[in-house]
Amino acid sequence: EARKALDAIDPAMKGDMKDPLRRGVIKTRDASGNAVTARPSMWEVFQYMWKGKELYLRNFFGWGFLSMVGYGVGAWLPTSIHRLWGMDSGKIGILQGIGLLAINTPAVFLFGKMSDRLVKKGIKDGPVIMCLVAAIGTGVLAAAPYAMPGLVSAWVMIFISSIFFHGYIALSPMIVSQVTPNQMRAPISSMCLFVVNMLGLGVGPSLPPLFTK
Repeated sequence: EARKALDAIDPAMKGDMKDPLRRGVIKTRDASGNAVTARPSMWEVFQYMWKGKELYLRNFFGWGFLSMVGYGVGAWLPTSIHRLWGMDSGKIGILQGIGLLAINTPAVFLFGKMSDRLVKKGIKDGPVIMCLVAAIGTGVLAAAPYAMPGLVSAWVMIFISSIFFHGYIALSPMIVSQVTPNQMRAPISSMCLFVVNMLGLGVGPSLPPLFTK
């Protein structure tokens, strides 16, 4: 029954959802001189990335280092709160989840909206500026909760710093897409995500115990 329902819904969805206009498409000429969509090889993708290596490297590793801080804090926040103030781990998880839903998630949309406003005002690098704001806010406020005199003030600072922690998440991949030709976005985005996850998931949770030990 479920299969029949999906088969009935699929054509309707295809009819209602139009394929988006493709922008930044690389064109080439075939043997007859007609313009056709190019299919760049991986070597051509690497050549294109090398031309814009400063932008790609800064975005890849900048996003990666922010992710590393985020995963490190997220992994060890419950343990540090419990050790410093003796709060129950279950209650820490509830408050942390509320913060993620009520602050971190809306902050992603907030930073995107602010980036759009900058672009509408003629500031084309609006996404980069907002990523910089998120990075500065994270760097300044990430350690602030642990300097607070009490548990309540620590949680207040955690929630304030949460505004900046995920502000870059939607903007960083958008920056990559905006400067990358249509046919190269998939391989370049996959390389970007590889670097970000290697730094974020691979290194981030290991750094706090490495330094505190």
